[in-house]
Amino acid sequence: MFHPKSKLHWEHCYKFKVSGPTHCAVSHDKILILSRGGSGCGDSIHISTSDLQSWTETTLPYCDMSLTTYQSKFVAVGGQEASRNHQYSNALFTSELGIDWVPSLPPMPTKRAMTSSIGVTQPAEVLVVAGGVNPALVDVVEVLHGDQWSTVDPIFNYGMR
Repeated sequence: MFHPKSKLHWEHCYKFKVSGPTHCAVSHDKILILSRGGSGCGDSIHISTSDLQSWTETTLPYCDMSLTTYQSKFVAVGGQEASRNHQYSNALFTSELGIDWVPSLPPMPTKRAMTSSIGVTQPAEVLVVAGGVNPALVDVVEVLHGDQWSTVDPIFNYGMR
């Protein structure tokens, strides 16, 4: 992994122990988490110190989870449960530092894996989760506001009905 030292130069800051794709990155409060997909269940994640000089490796509860932030915590969304023949999950796990993950938010209405998710803070704090139900489609979009889920119109299906 490289980080920009200036606009024209990149400096090496971390080398993963095993090569493979990094499918998700999220940062919050000077902590960076990189999720490594394709490593089996659960996916390995690498958690940095604020100076990117020290990293801790651990795993997510399920494979193919997306990462975001919501309510000042890291959130791992959905995924596939190895113990259930890789069925999609509707779980949301939160963590203060990215190490211990607990199911502390209401489960999503729809089970999904490999989603797009984002925590939004303005004008109101909400968690938006899109896709992950049918491959390559963003056909199911749900929003968590407080402890209530709602379904909204799909993002990319406009004009395709």
